[in-house]
Amino acid sequence: MKCSEIGSDWAAQRIKNLDFSSLVRDMFLKRKDDEITTLIRQFSYPRLGPGMMWERVAQILAARGFPVRLGCRVTKLHLTGGG
Repeated sequence: MKCSEIGSDWAAQRIKNLDFSSLVRDMFLKRKDDEITTLIRQFSYPRLGPGMMWERVAQILAARGFPVRLGCRVTKLHLTGGG
């Protein structure tokens, strides 16, 4: 999804404490690691939303022998090796 197609309410939730002076500083000065981290150069958002990522994760886990079960209640955990 192109950034121009993402709604302003969605973007506002993810871009906090951003002001014009910070933007200008980031454009012309080298950014330190402890400064604003939301000024990214490129962002790829899944066409059908973040659920696409989790569907892919479930496919990968299933292929590795760890199926993801949705809509199931957890009643017990079996821990081995301390974890």
